[in-house]
Amino acid sequence: MKPKFLLQAWLLVLLTFVVTTLISCQDSKTALAKKKDTIITIYRGNTANGTLIMSDSGFSVDVDYFKDVIWTVDSAANISLVNIYKKDASTDIFFSKLKGNEKRFSGTVKFALGKIYDYNISWRKNGDTTLYIYDPKISVKPTIFPLDFGWLITILIGLSVLVFGIRFAKKRQTNKQASKNIS
Repeated sequence: MKPKFLLQAWLLVLLTFVVTTLISCQDSKTALAKKKDTIITIYRGNTANGTLIMSDSGFSVDVDYFKDVIWTVDSAANISLVNIYKKDASTDIFFSKLKGNEKRFSGTVKFALGKIYDYNISWRKNGDTTLYIYDPKISVKPTIFPLDFGWLITILIGLSVLVFGIRFAKKRQTNKQASKNIS
């Protein structure tokens, strides 16, 4: 094969890589823009059994990766948050330790598709020193095409173009040799 053709083939692969990467990045931005932060409102606490009445029913909530989960205490709840933390055996789905105060905690979910986060909310009734612990769950929503597939698709298209280019070059070279032999 001639060096000129190899240069053209690699330029075609590079162009394909750039175009598909741009498309993939745009699709990723669009997908992320559609995802929303999850806000969980705590309406009240039950001191008889330590449970919390929350907007997500308190048992399990599905969240999007790369978005925030925000726990807020309703102004009429008459409780204060002490801490929100993962249970020892649970998978940590957050980039860092959750941060907050007695009325609000938050954290950003990392790429942990299908993972379930068992956590505890420790809380107090306002004016009381008794500590209560409630244990809801969070699961990260699975997705069919996570962001990393864009790169995989780009590489596969680039390799396909390269293989096609090499086959085309070999066929072209064979045809030229055959026409020389006929002459």
